[in-house]
Amino acid sequence: MKSQPVVIRLFLLAAILGAVMPAAAQEAPAKVYYAARIWPASQPPIDDGALVVRDGKIAVVGEKAKIQIPQGAKEIDLGDLAIIPGLIVAQTSISAAAQDNEEAITPQLRAVDSYDAYQEYKSIVSGGVTTVQLSPGARRLMPGQGAVVKLAGAVPQERIVRAQESLRLILGDLSENPPGIFEAPIPADPIDNPLLPPRIQLASGRAGTIALLRAIFAAAASYQPGPGPDQQLTAVRHYIKNRLPLRVTATEAADIQAALELAESYHLVLTLVDPEEIFRFKDIYPKLAAQGHGVIFNAGIRPGLIINEPVQDEEAPEREPVGKLVRDLMAAGVAVTIRPADEADLSEMLFVAGLVGQGGLDPQQMLELLTINPARMLRVDDRVGSLAAGRDADFVVLSGDPFAAHATVREVYVDGARVWETNSNDDFTLIQADKIYTGDGRVIPDGSIAIQGKKITSIGPDVSAPMGAKVKRFPAGAVVIPGMIDMRTSITVSSNNNSTAKHVRQGGIATVLNVPAGSGAMPVRAYKLGDESEEFEGPVAMKFAVTGNLTTTVPNLRRTLQRGKDYAETWFEYEKKLTEYQIKLKEYEETLKKWEEAKAAADEAIRRQAGPERGQTGQRTARAGLGQRVARTPPTRQRGQEQRGPEQQPETQEVKLPPMPVKPKEPNEPATQSNLEPYRKLFAGKMLALVEAERTTELEIAVKLFGEEFKMPTMLIGAGDAFREPELWAGNGMSVLVGPEMVWTVDGATINQAQLIVTQGGKIGFGSGATTGSRNLPLAVTYAVRCGLGVGDALAGLTSWPAELLYLDDRIGRLAAGRDADLVVLSGPPFELTSRILAVMIDGQWVYKEGGPKDK
Repeated sequence: MKSQPVVIRLFLLAAILGAVMPAAAQEAPAKVYYAARIWPASQPPIDDGALVVRDGKIAVVGEKAKIQIPQGAKEIDLGDLAIIPGLIVAQTSISAAAQDNEEAITPQLRAVDSYDAYQEYKSIVSGGVTTVQLSPGARRLMPGQGAVVKLAGAVPQERIVRAQESLRLILGDLSENPPGIFEAPIPADPIDNPLLPPRIQLASGRAGTIALLRAIFAAAASYQPGPGPDQQLTAVRHYIKNRLPLRVTATEAADIQAALELAESYHLVLTLVDPEEIFRFKDIYPKLAAQGHGVIFNAGIRPGLIINEPVQDEEAPEREPVGKLVRDLMAAGVAVTIRPADEADLSEMLFVAGLVGQGGLDPQQMLELLTINPARMLRVDDRVGSLAAGRDADFVVLSGDPFAAHATVREVYVDGARVWETNSNDDFTLIQADKIYTGDGRVIPDGSIAIQGKKITSIGPDVSAPMGAKVKRFPAGAVVIPGMIDMRTSITVSSNNNSTAKHVRQGGIATVLNVPAGSGAMPVRAYKLGDESEEFEGPVAMKFAVTGNLTTTVPNLRRTLQRGKDYAETWFEYEKKLTEYQIKLKEYEETLKKWEEAKAAADEAIRRQAGPERGQTGQRTARAGLGQRVARTPPTRQRGQEQRGPEQQPETQEVKLPPMPVKPKEPNEPATQSNLEPYRKLFAGKMLALVEAERTTELEIAVKLFGEEFKMPTMLIGAGDAFREPELWAGNGMSVLVGPEMVWTVDGATINQAQLIVTQGGKIGFGSGATTGSRNLPLAVTYAVRCGLGVGDALAGLTSWPAELLYLDDRIGRLAAGRDADLVVLSGPPFELTSRILAVMIDGQWVYKEGGPKDK
């Protein structure tokens, strides 16, 4: 069989691809965006919503639990973020057509013809604006036709939504008295084609302007285009015949009335722009709504700037503020929208709408001002302006509800494609919850925590954060507490992938102490359970045991402590001498400087006394010594000179200096013994001694030995019999580490050890004595709360008290500025049986999130 010609094979391949590729395109996977709240604009907000997008269009929007997710769809969880429709601005002058033409009447000019679809409008899009109206001219009576375009899109040629949106008229002072038009004669001839004065244009006053417009519209209405048609009349006729919108800028009441009459005469839909005196027409607001007329207001305010407002004539009726006008018109059913006072503010339309809304609008109505209302006014609501099935997938992702104080635009999508995203400040997080328990007894309602990197920067009811900060708002009822501390475990964190650490932190434990077993003196180390495992510098405590055979244990302990004390005191003495040396060294340096200055001054004085002739004769120059006598010797007498008298004999001048200061001697540093180093902090009162003692006899020895004899900060471990003689340890300021058993029964009585200790004024910490079981420590403490321990004391025992006792309270244990960003988010109040852990953060990183992977 002969091979097919190349042309035939290419033809067959093209046919196959033509048949297959459209099918493949139709099978492009959908995308599903989950958000805490979706604002469709055409209906109330949807909590816990889902938006399904396919092929650049919205397929469905609704509650996440109620919609069916297409098979194979890509799911994007936006967490606490919100979604709104792409914003629409119903009048702008961002195209070249906004520049005024010489002619006052140019209805044939189209703004769309000067729209550069390839230009980037990122500064405007960054504010969530995806669609705008392009208006022609600003100071001519009939400058031309407006258009509706998108500011972004994959195919620039497809950004034009409506090429002929409205015919623009401008009434009032802006368009009256247009300049004359100079028409140069070509070729110029003083007789046959002379130079003439500029041609005067009509529209020199309100009456003349209105008469001119009526004449133009009457002529256009009866005009029948033929060969060589009149472009102006043809353009106006197109709008009259098709009943397309008439856009009229009319500030004063007389101009508004003229615009209404003109629209009614030709059955046109009217869009009034900047009608400041429309309040005079309140009685026909319902009629305006019924006829489909719309209104665009200049917001009159600028974000972050103060502008002077015009002073009204006292005799004129007071004009109503824009916010009130908007509210009343919307209440009557009129489609109303706003435009910025300056187009430099197009990226701040949400903020501007929020300020206008202070006139009496709710957030839903404020959003309608920028979405569904302008879409209807521009006759593009079948494509944009709302989030509904079949509409273009133009939407904006916000950090929160659209008019919340700190809401910012995070992402912007046009036709389902992301066209802009903020430069997210990934190093800064803002956490918001109904309540924040700081760990020191304070509770902040409706609080916020600002976190930068690994540290908390501020905390309070409302805190400052940069734009672009990640905002995490937890559900209603959620509370935040500090990361919890387990003071007694067998955990050693050796790598970032430590499975035990990952398991334990799901219970809200952020820091653990590794307390060695045994009776000897041993260092206790502390570890963070974050993704980047961290061991706190050096031991954080020393563990001792007063158990077993006390006859030998006690003398051994005393010798160990005395040895450690002697070593520490050697260093204390050295540090004291070193401090004294440093003071003396500073004094020496200051005295030496003064001495050198004095000596230099004395040397200079002697040099001046010696005179210039000494240098000429080669005599050596005298220098001041320590109390030495210096003589001035005159030049040698030459032959023929008479000998001088006694008064001319050599002069002697005594120059005295104080003794040179002696540099102090630096003390010798003691030899370092690594095994005894912890005792320096221990006997300086900057490290905790964890002393294991259970029985009454053991407790008495521990109190006497550690508290009275060696006077060091002490926490008793276990202390099962502490309830029998609370005055014994309470009077010595000792704390108690409770656990793993929290509550037990003795002779029929319930012993809640933690409750008994805090009742006596003592401080507590909790320890699980476990590895993976450390995760359940807060649950064990919950039982102690159920049996009488106060919630505040229980929380302090898991957070601030351990941090304070371990001298780590500058980093952990409390939620405060400058502390490590370790926190736990609960679904409800701490130690409530129904409360569960929603999320855990350690060192500014989310390490656990309920029901899923780490939060982003």
